[in-house]
Amino acid sequence: MGRRIQITESPVLLETRVVDLARTLRALANRRDHPIRYEPVRRGPGEGGCNFASYKAARESLGLEPRMRLREGLARTWQWFLQHTPFPLPVRGTR
Repeated sequence: MGRRIQITESPVLLETRVVDLARTLRALANRRDHPIRYEPVRRGPGEGGCNFASYKAARESLGLEPRMRLREGLARTWQWFLQHTPFPLPVRGTR
């Protein structure tokens, strides 16, 4: 069975709220007016209200270390997406 490895930006625990992540993505996409939809929390078996990522497993298994902050990584990912995605994007639920 595969192993789940979570990647985070710092050896020190830095909590990122989902709403802050959504706001960052919205700003990077230049869509500051795009609404953020709030829905009930979905938890898996045995999970509490918080989920903290650690890169310890990535370091031990893959030799990875974080090289950039979350915002920079998201900005780079967004730019890659824009360069490699045909537009317009299909709308969900249509063909």
